[in-house]
Order: sequence, then C-alpha cells, then structure tokens
Amino acid sequence: MPCPDCSGTGQKGGTTLTCWTCGGLGVVPDTSEEFEKAKKEIEKARREMEEERQEFTERTQQERKFKRKKTEINTEVNTNESEALTGKIFCQCCAKKVDKSSTVKVCLDCFRKIKEL
Repeated sequence: MPCPDCSGTGQKGGTTLTCWTCGGLGVVPDTSEEFEKAKKEIEKARREMEEERQEFTERTQQERKFKRKKTEINTEVNTNESEALTGKIFCQCCAKKVDKSSTVKVCLDCFRKIKEL
C-alpha cells in the first residue's frame, strides 16, 4: 500500500530527503492482516486466562468447603473426646456408648463379632 507519510513519492514533504517511513520506496507493507491475526491471538489469550481464573476460583471454593468440613469433623471429634473424658466412653468399632466401668473399649456386640473371627 502507498506510504501514508510521502503519499508514494519516496521523498519527505516536497524535499529531496528520503522518507523515513518507507525508506524511499514509496510503499509500506499492508499490516491489516497481521493486525487482525494479532487481535485474534489476544482474544484467544484472554479467553484462556478467563477459563484459568474460573478454574482457580472453583478450586479455591472446593478447598474452602473441604477445610470447613474438616473443621466440622475435628470439632465433632473434639466433642466426643471431651465427652469421653467426662465419663462417657464410646466403642472403638461402632462408636456406641460403652459402660464407664467396662475395661474393654468395645461394646459387647463388636466384642462378639471380633471373637467369632
């Protein structure tokens, strides 16, 4: 396409100096195709970045849910341990309440099952 600075003459503004834009050729390469290609690449990169951001957000939310659930379980376990310390003892197999005076830390049902094995 013709040089926009020298209008295709190859000389700068009515002088004998060579045009810096086209190097005295009077023409410059058509960059519209390159520009469109670059725009498409930029849009593709933006979409990929948005997808990565969404995946990261979902993964972060899942990790937060997992931590919340883990905290709930730990709280429940701590509650059971504190109950055991206050006199309530639970079976190690099925978590049923066991008599405080029992020296075995399993209920009778679980003890029978274990004995059968």
